[in-house]
Amino acid sequence: MKSALAGLLALLLGACATVPPPRALNPQAEAQAFEARRLNDAGLAAAETRFGLPANANVPWTPDRITVAAWYFDPKLAQVRAASARAEAEATLGAQRANPTLQLTPEKVFSGLNGVSPWTVGVALLLPLLHPGEAAARRAIAAADTQAARDEVTQAVWQSRSNAVAALREVLLARRAQTLAKAVLRDEDTFVAAVQRRVAAGEDNRGALLAAELDAQRAASDLAARRAQRSAAEHALAAAVGVPTQALSGAYLEWPGLESPPAPTALPPAAVAQDAAWNRVDLAALLARYRSAEAHLRLAAGTRFPTTSIAPGYLYDQGQRKFEQATYCIDDDTCPKSQKQQAVQRGGPGFESRAAPYRQQPDRVARCVGEHVQRIGHQAR
Repeated sequence: MKSALAGLLALLLGACATVPPPRALNPQAEAQAFEARRLNDAGLAAAETRFGLPANANVPWTPDRITVAAWYFDPKLAQVRAASARAEAEATLGAQRANPTLQLTPEKVFSGLNGVSPWTVGVALLLPLLHPGEAAARRAIAAADTQAARDEVTQAVWQSRSNAVAALREVLLARRAQTLAKAVLRDEDTFVAAVQRRVAAGEDNRGALLAAELDAQRAASDLAARRAQRSAAEHALAAAVGVPTQALSGAYLEWPGLESPPAPTALPPAAVAQDAAWNRVDLAALLARYRSAEAHLRLAAGTRFPTTSIAPGYLYDQGQRKFEQATYCIDDDTCPKSQKQQAVQRGGPGFESRAAPYRQQPDRVARCVGEHVQRIGHQAR
């Protein structure tokens, strides 16, 4: 009995896992940490070094450097990464076998007999058995959910780059528009001064001066609008990167190829269409979710069978030691029902034949995408 208890105790200790302590949220500390973010952060410099970029805040911030900064600071990207890690952990946990259940049933019998131990102690370890195909379905669900989570992270990384680069372009264009608006206002003020001198000399009438002043007011209004546009663009860039607006106040932004975009011939329509069809990470994630749903269907189909468990145990019955081997059947209804009755109750007759077409959907989707790519290529030619 001592050896049996020692073995059960070893199993219990092996099943113990360390649970990390809960992390208390401190909104004030999080806000202070966000306000302290700057582009000269040491972690950002290390990330730029890994990508082969200059790790110096005084060097012009090109689209590549802005992209790395967004990947480092963007809170949305951090949230997606955390969700992906949680999904992978849940998938790994779902693919594991169920933990055994330990049953301990001590009883004391008041029989009045002397010389016989009144105690009956039973110890059993319930080992659940899997349904047919349950292990393969669980592994398929784990693989599909993990791949979908990784595809969603890839999509979020690309979306973060797209948002940061687009915001950088808007800032540079807004600054250029403001510079042009300042030049226009300066020219209008010069023209108004010249018209005033002409009116004072009697070479022009009062209407010309009013028209010149009206044009100057329009230029001033346009300059104010351009300033507001620049401020909004800079706030959008700070939000895309994940830093406060003050962090971009002294940064020198530059886009070397902004004035010389690639020629239309550098982007063949057929190649662009093929890349758009085959490199859509969001479609890959949806297909992974579909494979997961199909595996869930196979897992649910296994519930037609009753849940059974093997329970090897030890029984100390009033001084007698017994080793038992029991099989338990657990189901919502009584277990003696046949498999055919379970199939009718769970999925109805012909369940497998009705589920077969849905299992072929991923192959049909892949063929449809391939035909669509070929059709786009023919149209581009």
